[in-house]
Amino acid sequence: MNAGAGAWYNGKKKAGAVMYWPLAIGLLIMAVILFLATVTTSTAYRYKHPIAPLPEKPIDQQQTGPKQPQ
Repeated sequence: MNAGAGAWYNGKKKAGAVMYWPLAIGLLIMAVILFLATVTTSTAYRYKHPIAPLPEKPIDQQQTGPKQPQ
């Protein structure tokens, strides 16, 4: 019996097709993840953040901190 690199090969070509299943499943999972990442990113960019209304008093008239004792 030859113990070379091809000693494991039994002459059936079915093993070659079986090797593509993990590749196909991996590519499918990667495609789903890429699709979901694209959808969530585009949704995040479309989100409108609310803006707080401007204060009624001008900034120079607002109290900036606690009053200091005199």
